[in-house]
Amino acid sequence: MKYVRWTISYALYWMGHAVSRLDRWDIGWLIDIWYPVYNRLMGWSTRVQGAGDFGPWQDVPDGEA
Repeated sequence: MKYVRWTISYALYWMGHAVSRLDRWDIGWLIDIWYPVYNRLMGWSTRVQGAGDFGPWQDVPDGEA
């Protein structure tokens, strides 16, 4: 199950990253469209991964936050 969550979490992360690249076009009105999609994909990625460092997201060590 751990590897399934890892795979899905990375897939969602990279989809969010691909959506974030739309920012390079620097079209102001486009942010209203792509940012909610990006935000949702990254949020799903963190929830699917769950606790721990096995995936694209890592815990922040104490004192660095």
